[in-house]
Amino acid sequence: MEKGRIGKGRDGKGAMWQWGELGRDEMGRGEMDAPKLPSVSVSPSAEIEEGRSVTLTCSSDANPAANYTWYKKDGNFISLNKGPQLVFSSIQSSDSAEYFCTAENKLGRISKNVFINVKYAPKLPSVSVSPSAEIEEGSSVTLTCSSDANPAANYIWYKEDEDSPKASGQIFNITDFRAEHSGSYSCGAQNKLGRSNSTLTLIVAKVREAYHSLSDHESREQTGSHISSLHPDHPEDASRSHIGITLGFLLFIIIILSAYLRTRRYSLTNQRRKLRQRLNSRAQTLPPLTCPQFVHTVFSALTNHLTRIIRTRWRAECSSI
Repeated sequence: MEKGRIGKGRDGKGAMWQWGELGRDEMGRGEMDAPKLPSVSVSPSAEIEEGRSVTLTCSSDANPAANYTWYKKDGNFISLNKGPQLVFSSIQSSDSAEYFCTAENKLGRISKNVFINVKYAPKLPSVSVSPSAEIEEGSSVTLTCSSDANPAANYIWYKEDEDSPKASGQIFNITDFRAEHSGSYSCGAQNKLGRSNSTLTLIVAKVREAYHSLSDHESREQTGSHISSLHPDHPEDASRSHIGITLGFLLFIIIILSAYLRTRRYSLTNQRRKLRQRLNSRAQTLPPLTCPQFVHTVFSALTNHLTRIIRTRWRAECSSI
């Protein structure tokens, strides 16, 4: 067999290709050559939509006939299938990638690439709110919506029970959040292949205005005007303020009574101590008595007591006659 050598290079799209030996077999039945640059076709040839069946077909002129291997480039090259066709029965968005068909025989090897771009409707949007903590009345609130889609999605914001959209675009700002802004907000992500929605509920945190109202009440009392110390638009805050004031007053009374009782008990203790000291000092000043003197003293005291009783009864009898 006559043989010759040929080289390697790149095609017009930059794909590497090469070929090996060529020649005639001993029987002279034609030239033998390495695979030519493969032709890769995609069916259907229109846009590839998620869920559709897609077939990639590879062919190359070679003698002897080439063997085909399919690879997917996902960082590294992943071997997928042997044979001239690569079939996706239900192609997914994750199948978007660059694919290579390699044609090979004993005389050489060559590859051709094709890029598959799968189109799909928006996935379920992710909705976030900033700030993520409690929303205070009057603060600024930012809602953000994002969805994976190909082609890219357009975004529209709606509020529950309202037909007209509130805003368009991925970001929706509410600069002065009020009670009427509370409710459920829906982000709709849409492209030509479909639409997907996500809902987020916002609730304004109730701001207690008891401190501000009391301060306002004090300032107006100085000018002689009369106002209510509770905000009329917040009856729940008014009730809570009444309860707080009542509890504070009761606590004040308890503290005063406790201080008074403690002072009174201390005073009584001091009086008892002083009386005990006086009695002890009085007893120490009296001369000691002998037994006859003690008996005489007791007898004299009893005699005087009985005498007073007899006189009192005698006077009472005489006055009744």
